Amino acid sequence: MNKLLHKFVFIAFVLQLAWGCQSLEVNTAQVTSPPSENQPETLPFEAKNKPADELSNEIVYHYLAAAISGQRKQLDDSFEHYLQAAMLAKDPVAAEKAARIALFRKKPVDAMRATSLWVEYAPNSIHARQLSAILNLRAGEHQLALQQFEALLQISAAKDIEGFEHIAILLAGEDNSAESIRLMDSLVTQYENDPHAHYSAALLNMEKKRYDQALEYLNKALSLDPKWDKPIVLEAKVLATQGREQEATRKLGKSIQRLPDNKVLRLAYGRLLVDSNQYEKALAQFEAAQEIDPEDLGTLYAVAMLATQIEDYKTARNAWNQLRSGNDKEKRNDATYFLAQIEELEGNTQKAMDLYAEIKDGKIHTDAQLRLAGLKAANDQLEDAREIFRQLRVLDYHRSAQIYILEAQTLIDLGHDHEALKVFNTAIAAIPDDLDLRYARGLFAAEQGDIALAEKDFQYILEEQPEHADTLNALGYTLADQTDRYEEAYTYILKAYQLKPDNPAILDSLGWVYYRLGDYKQALNYLQKAAASNSDAEIAAHLGEVFWMTGDRDKARDVWNKALKEDPESPKLKEVMQRLQ
Repeated sequence: MNKLLHKFVFIAFVLQLAWGCQSLEVNTAQVTSPPSENQPETLPFEAKNKPADELSNEIVYHYLAAAISGQRKQLDDSFEHYLQAAMLAKDPVAAEKAARIALFRKKPVDAMRATSLWVEYAPNSIHARQLSAILNLRAGEHQLALQQFEALLQISAAKDIEGFEHIAILLAGEDNSAESIRLMDSLVTQYENDPHAHYSAALLNMEKKRYDQALEYLNKALSLDPKWDKPIVLEAKVLATQGREQEATRKLGKSIQRLPDNKVLRLAYGRLLVDSNQYEKALAQFEAAQEIDPEDLGTLYAVAMLATQIEDYKTARNAWNQLRSGNDKEKRNDATYFLAQIEELEGNTQKAMDLYAEIKDGKIHTDAQLRLAGLKAANDQLEDAREIFRQLRVLDYHRSAQIYILEAQTLIDLGHDHEALKVFNTAIAAIPDDLDLRYARGLFAAEQGDIALAEKDFQYILEEQPEHADTLNALGYTLADQTDRYEEAYTYILKAYQLKPDNPAILDSLGWVYYRLGDYKQALNYLQKAAASNSDAEIAAHLGEVFWMTGDRDKARDVWNKALKEDPESPKLKEVMQRLQ
């Protein structure tokens, strides 16, 4: 295309941007060609038609009319003008615009007309070949689609791009699975000795949930290239998807014995081990992968996180400190934050506070400051902690409700209930429609015995969200536990149970309200279900009380004593045992 035509097309595109041309993008695989200096001098196809050397008045008219029609959302007119401009100027860009408009308008015949021109004028365009293949596939033109994919493979090879995988991705997005599979099978037949063909066919079959066929293709790919890691990893994924995790783990382990220096295999094996809760073994694989490629910060980060999780603090500290010395600011902040957590867990409070304070900005800044505030509050620096909460509400106002709740909870933990209520009241005055604040204050009020305030907050939430199961449960339990409004309590709890029948807190509430109603059999039924799924001390206190009241006092003591071993400081357990024994 000559310079004048380039300039004019650019002006037309600027006009197009005014009405949002991006909405016309189609769902094709995005293939990025290598930089121009790496492009080969010769591509497989030569354009039969050259762009017009000069712009005629007619060409100019169609470009302008196309852009203006598009701006006015007259897309059928815009399509026709772009198509005419493409034919007159032999311009692939105008042909592409016409094709995308036709796709957006769901007019496949028009899209095919424009795409045929696009391929004709830019025969080495991967996107043009992709679109042409898909349109032919949808039209039932199997052979034409196959020809376009074959051309795409030639272009991809010349540009050093993986063509088969892009074809698999394209076909995976098509609804006609049988035709997509048949087309891929035809390609594989022509490239029988290319492992990439078999691997891509496996990808497609996996996406279509044809797992046995995927494994067959992977076996062929590996027989052609036994050292290629991608088929090995995909095979493990397919096996795990089928529920054959042990076989996947075993096969990956054998592959690593054969290819010990392959980082990709080590990482895949590590992830499988994490999925099966074999954290120590997984850490060993991530460490081995990191030794293979010491510059890979992502692997180092995984080592640090996993070591922290399994409390291997020596390994974790070493990894986090390496990340702290790097150039990636976010990773430095993360490393500092998790190092602070390690120090906090090990009781090194001042070190932890110093590290949290180092994080001055970034995504994790608010979380670090909240941890710092919590430590300060627990170490007789309550006013400093509250000042941090106040500053954070200004700096991170989107999280202000959460910050109010955390400040109130901090005060509750320290026994400053009156101050906590003041924080809740201030918060709700500032953000009256925040349901999390209402729920938190409602729970606090219920614990304080302020039934009126608790009911007010819970009813406020239920007016907004009548099927908020946790609120229904909280209101019902409060009424069952602290009033004689048992029938009303039962109504709320039953509705919560119908919404979340497996929730242990709701099962506990349902058992408790049955107890208050005098139905001990049903009470035991639901309380035992709750205790079986959650060892919470309050559930154990309730279950033991019902056993006691039915005369089965040995069972009651067994339930309480077992719960005390897990939570010896539970005030609820202590209260019920002192009251009944």
